[in-house]
Amino acid sequence: MSDENQTTASTQNLTALLEKIIPLAELLSAKILRFAIFTTLVAIWLGVFCYRLNAMSITTSAIIAGVSLIPAAVFYTYYFTLQDIVELTQKTPDFHAEVKQSSKDFADDLKKVKEIKREDINALNLWSTGRKVFDLIGLVKAGKGILGQYLNLTFLLSPISLILFVSSLLGLTTLALIFVVTLIVAIA
Repeated sequence: MSDENQTTASTQNLTALLEKIIPLAELLSAKILRFAIFTTLVAIWLGVFCYRLNAMSITTSAIIAGVSLIPAAVFYTYYFTLQDIVELTQKTPDFHAEVKQSSKDFADDLKKVKEIKREDINALNLWSTGRKVFDLIGLVKAGKGILGQYLNLTFLLSPISLILFVSSLLGLTTLALIFVVTLIVAIA
């Protein structure tokens, strides 16, 4: 009974934490999506400007547009990661059940691994031993899928990605200035 109370309390704590994080993640993801779309449009404009209006080669224009898309790629990555966080509220009840089932499966598979160590491997039990190994591989793959859900959060908080994000903001500012200058040149 106390285990059930602890899981209920932990589920409530997780839900309360998500209720605080979700509005912030939604707000940030909307702003980052606007940044990404604007950066993409500016990169397309620069490619067109260089090729059509400035008579540069298509290779040079494509390189300029491609380099201009780097901040957009960082923004889109952050946007999709934040969207995963927003979608967690819909998955919280399923997540609790999945963790409970996974821990039970892990305990069962751990017993199977211990049985493999105890048994002598011979021709008669080779088939069952091989099956246990494939069951263990399935467990590792399932664990990797669950762990993959948390790796997105580590991406948001890693120092390298934060440096990339700040650099992308600086790149967006530079691209906005270049956009204004090229628009003035195109109009004049």
